[in-house]
Amino acid sequence: MLKLSNNTVAVFIKQLTSNIRQPVFLGLAGVWLVMGLVFAFFSDQHVSQYVSMFMVLIVGMQLTGVATSCVTEDRTTMNLRFMGMAGVKPRQYCTGTFAAVFLMAMFICVVYAVVGGYRGTNFFIFLGFTWLASAVSALLGITMGLSKWPWLTTPVGMLLGLAPMIAAMNENMEDIFRFLYTLQIRRVMDYMAIRAEEEIYEHICEYCGEIVMCIKDEAEDVVEILAGRGMMEEAIIVTLINGAIVLGLFIFMHRKYGLNG
Repeated sequence: MLKLSNNTVAVFIKQLTSNIRQPVFLGLAGVWLVMGLVFAFFSDQHVSQYVSMFMVLIVGMQLTGVATSCVTEDRTTMNLRFMGMAGVKPRQYCTGTFAAVFLMAMFICVVYAVVGGYRGTNFFIFLGFTWLASAVSALLGITMGLSKWPWLTTPVGMLLGLAPMIAAMNENMEDIFRFLYTLQIRRVMDYMAIRAEEEIYEHICEYCGEIVMCIKDEAEDVVEILAGRGMMEEAIIVTLINGAIVLGLFIFMHRKYGLNG
């Protein structure tokens, strides 16, 4: 059984309490959630439409920045040097920091899933994909914080957070950014989002091949349709590939620079 060291637990508590005392991450996530509720109230769209949109921003842009800031703040305040003198090993620091950031992300994902109205199997699909993407983003943020160029977190985070939104409005852009895990998560969550009852959309009949106008059937089996269209499989594969690349960069940065950057 895996046993966490006291140093890892101490780093975890330190990072978690620091983010709770200065709740930028949790605060912005709450603001976006309120905005989604307001938008849904004044429109004919279900709140899940906005939850899926803001969730991509949180996972891709905000979470990456928070993870990076945890590392850069400790570097600038000399906390890393003091931790090293106290016997904290680099892997213990990284594990504790990752666990703290990921725990906050898990909490936010659960709140968004509940408020978004995801129920039953959809609830667990939502959490599964958002938690997987959150793990990649948290590791990416720590990797950027360990690098010589932590300032790259801002453009990288904007790419991960905004590219899926831009791609949703342009098919050519979607083909270009299809390798991003945040775009794959957005595609899955967009399909799972609940449409307004009166919303009509184009659909190609599987029997005659003609375009017909249909109303979304809320009772349809989302898991079966996502699997049938290959969306779920593609999203998982792309996200795992992204995760493997980020893990490789993390190992490189960890071995080359340690916690000194």
